[in-house]
Amino acid sequence: MGEKSKGFQISNIWIGSQYFEIVDILHRENQWQPNWADRHADGDRGSYCLFLKTTIPIEYVYQRLKAAGFSISEPERTSFKWFFKLLQKKLPWRFVLTSKIPGTEIELGFIEYDKGAEAKFAPFMVPNSSENGINSITRAKILSTELDLAKAWLVEVQEALGKPIGLTVGEKSDEFALLLEVEAAEGVEFKAVPVFDVLLQPKSANKPL
Repeated sequence: MGEKSKGFQISNIWIGSQYFEIVDILHRENQWQPNWADRHADGDRGSYCLFLKTTIPIEYVYQRLKAAGFSISEPERTSFKWFFKLLQKKLPWRFVLTSKIPGTEIELGFIEYDKGAEAKFAPFMVPNSSENGINSITRAKILSTELDLAKAWLVEVQEALGKPIGLTVGEKSDEFALLLEVEAAEGVEFKAVPVFDVLLQPKSANKPL
């Protein structure tokens, strides 16, 4: 069972220091991210967002992408109300969200953790696949039905930020929306595993990302 909040429940699958956040909507009135809650209510299912951790200030990311003409949300801190909505809990990170990547249903998110937050939460990041020899996610590829537009969009993002980001795009031809390349420890056999519309595949796959 995952962590419950107002109207939804979250379960995390950890792969090294990266993770999937799987959300179960319990009822329509919920405190999940509003635009995603609306998408779910409208019948959208599958992957909604890919987050990348940023080491540069989130305000810089926001200003650079906004200046480049991207549709992007203002920096926001995750928070939720509890105890009859009398109290509010704020979590130690802030993020921004772009619009959907062309030809996909996936938004791109950038997240900045407060100083020391990752080390503080590390003991709670269990179960973790690293205990079974699955070390990390090394590459991510989002699959698009408008490949040329998606490639151009990604190039513009990187130009606006002045640095490459850990993401590529490919042509969508099946039910998967996202491919993740997984690195396993020496001697550990890992076969491709689907998780909803995401495919985890070994780094040594015949068709690398």
